[in-house]
Amino acid sequence: MGWDYLPTGSVVAAHELAHNWGRNHAPCGTPSGVDPQYPQPDGSIGNYGLDVAAQVLKPSSLSDIMGYCDPKWIGAYNYAAVLSYLSPAAPVINGAAVSASISNAVQPTLLIWGHITDGEMVLEPAFQVTTRPKLPPRAGPYTVEAKAADGTTLLNLSFEAKEVADAPGNHKNFVFAVPLSSANVDRIKTLRLSGQGRQAMMTSAVAQTAAGAQLNAAPTADSLEVRREAGGDLRLRWNARATPMIMVRDAGTGELLSLARGGDVTLSTIRNDVELVLSDGVKSRVKRVSVK
Repeated sequence: MGWDYLPTGSVVAAHELAHNWGRNHAPCGTPSGVDPQYPQPDGSIGNYGLDVAAQVLKPSSLSDIMGYCDPKWIGAYNYAAVLSYLSPAAPVINGAAVSASISNAVQPTLLIWGHITDGEMVLEPAFQVTTRPKLPPRAGPYTVEAKAADGTTLLNLSFEAKEVADAPGNHKNFVFAVPLSSANVDRIKTLRLSGQGRQAMMTSAVAQTAAGAQLNAAPTADSLEVRREAGGDLRLRWNARATPMIMVRDAGTGELLSLARGGDVTLSTIRNDVELVLSDGVKSRVKRVSVK
């Protein structure tokens, strides 16, 4: 969702993208969530900027794009911070620092994600994906814990949730790609999110289904239908009780097409070969499908 009322649409888009890249507000216009390290107390950029398209200099007195004052431009401080966003310090997992060489290597990970809205916690279905790990840079008030059936702790991740700026209410989210072998993921029985006196738990939907005799007549966990609709869209139908969410990707490029839930989803895509990562809540399996 975005504000596209020109000429301010592009500025708002840049401001919100910078929030996604870890930037807080500049101290101008009384915003919340001000960056305490911002170098200019008035929120100005503090140096000349260059409008490449118009080939004109921007005065140093302009407000930084992360402030609420106008007119604004991007200052060197936030520009450099955005550039370094993809090279964070070595993260910490289970109390031990992970070296940069290990943390940056593409490897099997467990994608753990969710949000906290006005104190209410939501832990989304986890996925096994092969990617570069993304771990919390420091400990915080929230914890995600994975336990095996025998009570063994397989993962204990302490973190600070990321506040969603410029949104009504108190909304925070988190997403981590945690290095974890398939053998350890297979042992996970529960994922628990806790913090601030509250908690949320995720368990295997397949295990829940097996425990409920009333669901004996439900479709099996492998019940899945993928077809091309008359209008060209791609339609997925599946047993959402056994598979609460499916990650749909382009099988050739790995592009993420959808995080589908609800058991019946229509996608506007011309892709014929798709990779479906089917999550049971705590672990996942991959199914490749070719649709004519």
